[in-house]
Amino acid sequence: MKWYVAVVSVATILSLTGLAIISIKLDPFQSGQLIKFLFFCSIFVSSWGLGTLVLMGLKNDFPAAFRRGLFLALVVSGTIVLSRLHLLNIFSFSILLGVMAAIEWFLTKKNHGSR
Repeated sequence: MKWYVAVVSVATILSLTGLAIISIKLDPFQSGQLIKFLFFCSIFVSSWGLGTLVLMGLKNDFPAAFRRGLFLALVVSGTIVLSRLHLLNIFSFSILLGVMAAIEWFLTKKNHGSR
């Protein structure tokens, strides 16, 4: 196992542990802004790490898996933030997903064109 996969695995385990502790021990309705910030950060890091590890298992290409895991984390976090702000609907989700897909398409095209 490469060192970067180990680092992503440890970060994912730590963020999932933090997410579990925050979810089980703290009341979201009575917690302050710091706890909510830590909750959303742990969701972001957990989804980024899980996405990277799953995609790394499917294709053994770490930079692409890391980038796509980041896009997955941005979509998950963006969806949750839009939902909390009562702005989530099919159009805003489609725009969010379309922007991420366009960025991925551009980066993939740019990487294949430079080879």
